[in-house]
Amino acid sequence: MEPVDYMAYIGANQGQDNIFIMTGDSGNGLTHGVIASRLISDQIEGKSNPWTSLYDPSRKMSMAKALPDMLQHVVQVNTQYKRFLETDIEDIASLPKGEGGVLNTTKAATGGSNVGPIAVYKDDEGKVFVSLSLVLDQPYHLLTTAEVS
Repeated sequence: MEPVDYMAYIGANQGQDNIFIMTGDSGNGLTHGVIASRLISDQIEGKSNPWTSLYDPSRKMSMAKALPDMLQHVVQVNTQYKRFLETDIEDIASLPKGEGGVLNTTKAATGGSNVGPIAVYKDDEGKVFVSLSLVLDQPYHLLTTAEVS
């Protein structure tokens, strides 16, 4: 997991003065590895280093400063899931040919099981294509044929 301030955690592990860590390097392992070798060796030898507080694993201010951005990101991501609650069409039978939409199924319509929103497309000949997932897990895996009577 990446630290919110993109700064690695390098130094004495919290509450364990003789255990040193280097983690959260955000893809900069080679650079942080060199920095860690200097910081940790200085800490072991009791030498002062101006970068110690910057990379300190127990730092808290980075979280406090990043909190507004983190909350904004959480709201933005969760807003995208609102689509799973919406529906574009009432039922598949009333969907016009050549059109598609999202049908948010209910327990009553599915005989007691709520399968959630499904993507539905009806081609120009009236053949219906349904996806049981609005999330693409593989390319070309969205639509599978279903018969509607």
